[in-house]
Amino acid sequence: MAKYKTKPATVEAFQWNGYNEKTNPKWFTAAQHRASDLDGAARIVNDSIVHIIAAGRMIKANRGDYIIHYDESDLRVMSAVTFDQMFVKA
Repeated sequence: MAKYKTKPATVEAFQWNGYNEKTNPKWFTAAQHRASDLDGAARIVNDSIVHIIAAGRMIKANRGDYIIHYDESDLRVMSAVTFDQMFVKA
């Protein structure tokens, strides 16, 4: 079995703490306006849940999860615990 190491990368991310248009980054607001069947689309279900389309499937982000922006069509969701283990603030 081979061993793997993560590549150093800088990503943009924010912690989803409910709908707040003033604190959401511009790339997240743009994702809300993408067609709902395209990768990178985001749909706010209610104040504590947002759905992200990634790799052709829907991923649910709960309040407290991090939404990570790799590029325009690649958004990911990660729990706060996992995010804190994998990333440090740049």
